[in-house]
Amino acid sequence: YMQPGGGATVAVAPKEVQLFWHKLQCKPCITADGLLELQDGAYFMGDPLRGSRMLIRPCYHTLYRSIKDLYHSHGLRRFLVTGTPGIGKSCFKFPLMHWLMDEGEAKDIVMEMQGNRYLFSKGADVLVGSTHDFEDKLRQTNTWWIVDMSTPFERAATTVVLSSPNKDNYKEFLKLLGATKLYMNLWADEEIHMCRATCFPHLGKEKVEELQAKWGNIPRYVLEKADDPGAQASLDDALAACDLSTIDRCIGEPDSAPDASHKLVHLDVQPGHPEHRQKVVVMASAYVSRKLAERAAIQHVDWLQRLVNLSISQPAHMAAAGARTHIGGCRRVGLSRCASWALMEPWSQNCSSQLRLPLWCFRRWMRSPVQRMTCTASHGCTTSRQWTRSRSRTACTR
Repeated sequence: YMQPGGGATVAVAPKEVQLFWHKLQCKPCITADGLLELQDGAYFMGDPLRGSRMLIRPCYHTLYRSIKDLYHSHGLRRFLVTGTPGIGKSCFKFPLMHWLMDEGEAKDIVMEMQGNRYLFSKGADVLVGSTHDFEDKLRQTNTWWIVDMSTPFERAATTVVLSSPNKDNYKEFLKLLGATKLYMNLWADEEIHMCRATCFPHLGKEKVEELQAKWGNIPRYVLEKADDPGAQASLDDALAACDLSTIDRCIGEPDSAPDASHKLVHLDVQPGHPEHRQKVVVMASAYVSRKLAERAAIQHVDWLQRLVNLSISQPAHMAAAGARTHIGGCRRVGLSRCASWALMEPWSQNCSSQLRLPLWCFRRWMRSPVQRMTCTASHGCTTSRQWTRSRSRTACTR
């Protein structure tokens, strides 16, 4: 087959893809209980691993309505749909294709995924080609171009990009005229349990709820990969790989943060914004919050211990370190109530500089191994002596 006007050779897609497209255009494929179900042995994109049924999430309807409204009322023609990895952004393309054809919004649909382009037309065979094919279709305004996890370019076709939050994939796309960003909602508990019952019946309810408590409502990990030890271990790997600065970066600039951080911090649609154009950043789960708090405390206490030792050996640092520790340290780990104790220069009769520590930090430091350091006090001791730590002060054994 020769692509009309393009000069590139394309092929008829496999019969499994043809069957998928035929069944996707049938009106009965969307059931009354909110499922998109392909009949007669058809699978999504002809791949049995993708299955033959999926949950039509409520946010799929609202996203589609937002796209239509922005297209018809505001003249926007380029849409980026993003959100937390694993929530089903790629699945959105299937009901989107069904609605576009069923409502007559599109004459042709070019779908780009996994290094190929597919041309879907009503009542015609599906064609497949490379990412350089079907350019004549993309120059037509009545064509819709769905780009799944690829980098799009400026074309006349109405473009929908499905991407995880990574600005390298779409920063140039968002600069184009008529481009806007939309966010996909996190899953609700009811959606998770309905999807488990209809698409993953082999998974027990208790197991899914246990995974929800760790991961949050991310179906990739609580449903699809619930029995994959490697996937499940990746949460603890992410906790080990991400420090506090990485989490801060993910909260402030989620599309510039490392991939691992998106397992810990999730994007959701801001309440009261049904057009899906405003986001809110939330922690993945109470489990993740607790683990991060524990790690933050350990990191901060280690930093405090080095600061205390520095202040003892170099008293000039004590006043500045004390202010930073007492104000910044407690606030950094979110302590609302903290007792404090003073570490004072034992050789000074009128000590005005002291390092104030939260009580829990002081106890942690007290439990650390006794160190040996050189006393530089005014009484003239210049030999290495052992220092002891009492409840309220550090004293030289002399």
